[in-house]
Amino acid sequence: MSFHADLPVNGTKTDANLLRENFNALKDEIDAAPTTQQVTDAINSAVADKPTTGAMNTAINNAVADKPTTQQVTDAINGAVADRPTNDAMTLAVSDAINGTPRNVDSIGTLDIVMSDPPTQGEVQLLLDNYNNLVRALRRNI
Repeated sequence: MSFHADLPVNGTKTDANLLRENFNALKDEIDAAPTTQQVTDAINSAVADKPTTGAMNTAINNAVADKPTTQQVTDAINGAVADRPTNDAMTLAVSDAINGTPRNVDSIGTLDIVMSDPPTQGEVQLLLDNYNNLVRALRRNI
């Protein structure tokens, strides 16, 4: 049994077995918790390996000693953007990509009819009309 802080319930008769089990479960939880010495040892171990302020300053100075100059950064940026496409080329590429896709056809309803066997002239005409509506809706007007 694990410890239940809500036992025994107020206004109920006390059950010795229930109390004993609850106290034993609480003791088990207390015994499983680390001791003050264990916590202290863990903290001391964690901070024992931290670098000194001097070592941290040396590491920072070494890191910034090799930083690029402003001119090197500017040259890198200019080199990166030199080969980018013009706005017109990008607009044309996006337009071509859009024109290669069908339009949204959510406005066209489904054709919910039962075809007779053989189909009648009216059923075939209805099928043809709906097909033509779908083709017109899918086309992009360029």
